[in-house]
Amino acid sequence: MLYGDGVEESHADITLEQAKQIYLKQKGAGRPDTFHRAAERTTKYLSEAIGEKTIGKIQKTDAILFRDYLVSRGLKGPSIGRVFGNAKSIINIAFSELGIDKPNPLSGVFIDISIGSVRRNGFTSVDLLRLKQICHQYDDELRHILALICDTGMRLSEAVGLRHRDLVLVHEYPHVIVQPNAHRRLKTASSARSIPLVGDSLWAATRLPGKNRNREYLISRYNKHDRTDGNSASAAMNKWLKQNEFEDVIQCILQRHSFRDRLRR
Repeated sequence: MLYGDGVEESHADITLEQAKQIYLKQKGAGRPDTFHRAAERTTKYLSEAIGEKTIGKIQKTDAILFRDYLVSRGLKGPSIGRVFGNAKSIINIAFSELGIDKPNPLSGVFIDISIGSVRRNGFTSVDLLRLKQICHQYDDELRHILALICDTGMRLSEAVGLRHRDLVLVHEYPHVIVQPNAHRRLKTASSARSIPLVGDSLWAATRLPGKNRNREYLISRYNKHDRTDGNSASAAMNKWLKQNEFEDVIQCILQRHSFRDRLRR
């Protein structure tokens, strides 16, 4: 069997580009464009950091160079961790597929995930009340999504990718069913869940089905071309939040920090 430029499976001396091809062949089927772009970007960074080495010749010292290179690019700790994790996966898959019996040289490298991180303060109760009031004033799809997130703790992509069948409103306990579908996966298997609809999330859930009743997805403009476009929804929401002076806490609401903090309290 051959991969890429006529490289045999048993040949350990392959390039990072060929390792990436193996990785995408095994793991990339049905994955979104972001998955493929992440693999491309990771391979590019690793090549820039250690040069055009074949994967069998990568050593622990190269892993240190790679980490330091990512730091020098100004990446924050969590981003460095994600890129490093992608690189390890690419090497692991290539080693496994090609029968290379050696430890992954990128394993066991210390990464300070606090690099460049800034602790964010969650929404205050006053912020949250103002945000919900504005959502009611606008009363449109984007604000319905935001209100739904506020009182359910859903991820943005989970909310944007909902179908009509996922809302169960005629029930003793109205709820939303978060489950994978043809347009979007879930982040983890345990992300599949049912969430009760209360407060402004219930209000939003009763408003969302009105516009696209003849479509499968609640929000058709973010579910075109067989995928959920969470990035476009995020960009639109970020822009609107900034215009309404929520700039300092945008990521708090999108990353569910506020909902978590409210549950703790």
